[in-house]
Amino acid sequence: MFAAARAAAGRGSDELPGATVADVLAEARRRYGAAFADVLANSRVWVNGEPATDAMIVTSDDEVAVLPPVSGGADLRPLPELRARRDELQAIDDAVSYVRRVAQGRADLARDAMHRYSDDGDPTPVYIRPDLESGLRDVLSDRLLGGGDRPPRPAEDFSDHPLSAELDALCAEHGFSRLDVLDYDELETLVARLDAFEQHVSAQRREVFAELDSVTDEIAEHYRTGGASA
Repeated sequence: MFAAARAAAGRGSDELPGATVADVLAEARRRYGAAFADVLANSRVWVNGEPATDAMIVTSDDEVAVLPPVSGGADLRPLPELRARRDELQAIDDAVSYVRRVAQGRADLARDAMHRYSDDGDPTPVYIRPDLESGLRDVLSDRLLGGGDRPPRPAEDFSDHPLSAELDALCAEHGFSRLDVLDYDELETLVARLDAFEQHVSAQRREVFAELDSVTDEIAEHYRTGGASA
């Protein structure tokens, strides 16, 4: 919960029961009262960083975010606090985006290695390509030179970030450094684990974007209400 929703509820997050978004929001209204219900009526609701509907199914792994429209200068956090949080969120996004790209690249390399085999139902797939050189060139050129979804930002080396360490541990466990000797089943397992990791990291990135949108709205409101000037 952000901004006015957080203020009305008296907390920024909670765990609530419910099989759908509507169930979760109904419990939130019951738990936090009329002031929260009034804020919720005019808020955007997202699940895992994406716009949600009341009928959407949710599980214990999902995050429902309440993003109120920012209005009324008295509800706004101080501008220095907002700017500091915005910078923090942008730094988090830089790190998460880096790890996501590395995970995607490694999954693509493992997927490319699977092309060495012809899987025609035979329990022992047939080896059809002797090396990874051309695949390595194609995958890396696509990942490094392909267009992104936003302009690049100056970034640090995030290889020592906890998510990087988690990715490295996963790769070590499943033999990523031995792509040229893994059999078809081992490569298939590695690809599945890397894809699942990338999806997990992407969900974190969407959550960062959701909060960044809310913080940006609050900053903009400071300018609209005269609390700050260009």
